Amino acid sequence: MKKITLLSLTAITAVIFAACAAPVENKPVVNTNANVKPAAAPPTVAALLDLEKKAGEAWSKNDSKFFEGFLTDTYVSFHNGKRSTRAEDLKMIAETKCDIKSMSVSEEKMVPVGPDAAVLVTRSTVDGSCGDEKVPSPMRAATLYVRSGDAWKGAHHSEVLIMDPKAAPASDTKDSLKSDDAKPAAKAEDKKEDVKKDEVKKDDAKKPEVGKEHNANADAAKSVDTAGSDELTKALLALETSGWEAWKARDTAKLSGILTNEVTFIDPMGGAHFGKADNLSIWTNQKCDVKSVALSDAKGFSILPTVAILTFKGTAEGTCDGEKLTPLWGTGVYVKEGDTWKLAFHLEDMVKK
Repeated sequence: MKKITLLSLTAITAVIFAACAAPVENKPVVNTNANVKPAAAPPTVAALLDLEKKAGEAWSKNDSKFFEGFLTDTYVSFHNGKRSTRAEDLKMIAETKCDIKSMSVSEEKMVPVGPDAAVLVTRSTVDGSCGDEKVPSPMRAATLYVRSGDAWKGAHHSEVLIMDPKAAPASDTKDSLKSDDAKPAAKAEDKKEDVKKDEVKKDDAKKPEVGKEHNANADAAKSVDTAGSDELTKALLALETSGWEAWKARDTAKLSGILTNEVTFIDPMGGAHFGKADNLSIWTNQKCDVKSVALSDAKGFSILPTVAILTFKGTAEGTCDGEKLTPLWGTGVYVKEGDTWKLAFHLEDMVKK
């Protein structure tokens, strides 16, 4: 769902009817379950990729009508610290004229977020411009899809520019935790990821209302800016802060407890990391000296009863591999497992000055 540079569900619960056959004399009671409605099937990568391509095509033609039927009512986007509503993004799509010569979507990967939601992660490449600006490319894009009746709709969209670690500024290199194909730069990339998280924590740590480090959950809840905050924001921010504190302390066990098994992380350099084991390794096997972490400007959004999004700014005070950490914008997609929220998807982008 390429450039809605903007592009964050609603779902419907299956109704179950149970019926049992009446007992027949001299015969065992038989439960036919004839009227039981089967659980809705999960989406397929092919189905979501098809929607992603259609959305990209509609965006390139300023077709806001397509997005009126494609975006959920609870849709929200978060780009460079700015949150946009469904109405705002529809207006932007309609008014921003683009000249797109070519566009492609590849490296698709679906991340389940409960039974009625999934994040589709892709690599998008665009040759063209919108207004007077060239469209950034290539991008690592992530779209949160939710079930709406028999259809799947977009509830959130985020993108991060894919950067070459060798071409990135020294301060940015730390945050790039790229895939294993760049072995010589593996250490630098892993550090980059840590750096970014540390950076996020740093900036927030500098703020008087945020400096909490020991009881992560309780402290995080207290550190939320009271203005505009709500219970969902407080709950998710407490978990997010707990994760940052665990990252700072290299506490693998604590980190593991707040992640889903298929958790996916998009680092600030556009690298994609899939699964709990890979991400735990990335977040705990880095040479960092982090003094403090903090989160600010947080806002939570309820997408479904069991799916929510947290957007925030994160800072960390310290260094990774000798490089100073810098602030980050973060987006976390959480899924409720029983009574517990867990992180299913995480994206970080560098704060632009």
